[in-house]
Amino acid sequence: MLTFLLWCILFILCWPLAILALVLYPIVWLILLPFRIIGIAVKENAESPLGPITQGEVDYNYFQIFDEYVQFSHRARVTPTYEVSDDRLTFEVQKKLKSTMPQHIENTLLWGARALGSTTSPSAMGGVFTTSFNTSSTDMAGAILTEYDFLESVQKGYNQVGKNLVGKTVMTHPFYKRVFANWNNNIRMVGGDTKSITNVFDSFETDFGTFNWMSNHWMTSITNPALPDGRALIFDPDDFELIPYDRESKWGVWAVYEGGWYSRRAIRGDYSLRAMNPEKRVVILNMSTTAGDYPNFTS
Repeated sequence: MLTFLLWCILFILCWPLAILALVLYPIVWLILLPFRIIGIAVKENAESPLGPITQGEVDYNYFQIFDEYVQFSHRARVTPTYEVSDDRLTFEVQKKLKSTMPQHIENTLLWGARALGSTTSPSAMGGVFTTSFNTSSTDMAGAILTEYDFLESVQKGYNQVGKNLVGKTVMTHPFYKRVFANWNNNIRMVGGDTKSITNVFDSFETDFGTFNWMSNHWMTSITNPALPDGRALIFDPDDFELIPYDRESKWGVWAVYEGGWYSRRAIRGDYSLRAMNPEKRVVILNMSTTAGDYPNFTS
């Protein structure tokens, strides 16, 4: 329609040129038709130009089935206890839905190892520390984390995406939140009126933005749960999303068996972690876990 209107305008302004265009149009269309069919020809063995690699792709991950079973005999189900006075099966199922299963999935969100399933083993989703989910990292090699080291790590994320996009949430074991609080203890603990003392450290304002600390008690050493895990993740929580396999894969309860002398329920969910914008995140690895290594920390 637009082409016809342009031709009408050309006809009013210069009718001979408009007539010539009308005659040449089908001839040009026929000449170009083979190129429309076969596409653009390229030289054999010539290198194709590389397309630009855009930032912010979603890295792949696998889905993982979380399930747990609860079974009660008829007598155990109806026998009251100090905790439950009626249906113990229903109580136990709800308890696992509210407490046990969220703990399982939170632990997997942290430490999950991404694995492709097979006929002999199920697939498993990778957690937030999966290497390809985070573009920048700093290996402390057992050294203590200083303010300088922290800012050097943040600088890596800043160089990737700039001040406005780099993650502003720092997730660590509570031990490292105390370490961060110790950086400026002498300046910060005594208030101006000298009547109050604080050791609360929730945010850290820098030239790269204000960073907020998030303590996570699950971040303990896998080999020795009494020690903190020597890692910190600087990220944006909005870049992670827990997604179900489909509409039917969200947390649910199924009656596996009902009748006779016992009842059995299955609690199941099928989820994966979507990790977006890896260039916005920074991981700090292998920080010292020994309190005595940090100056003035144990005094």
